[in-house]
Amino acid sequence: MAACYYSRETDTTNYKFDRFCATSTNGGASWTATRVTTTSSPPIHATDVLLNAFYMGDYDTLANDQTGANTGFIGTFEVNNITGNANLQATKF
Repeated sequence: MAACYYSRETDTTNYKFDRFCATSTNGGASWTATRVTTTSSPPIHATDVLLNAFYMGDYDTLANDQTGANTGFIGTFEVNNITGNANLQATKF
């Protein structure tokens, strides 16, 4: 099983956030978390007049291959740059 989340644990100022995904092979008794973002994002939103100002997290997904042909998971998520430009990213883990 897998779960993904945003966290500020890598930022000593407790401001920028990263995306982490964790997997468990024992029904959730223990988890192994991996940082999947390459750079931390500032929590800037509401900079695009064509989007809902509160869209953070709307594009977060997590999926696996139900056929079993591929192992692991793929997740999409949002990253921001310092100007507030939101971009979607996908990572397999």
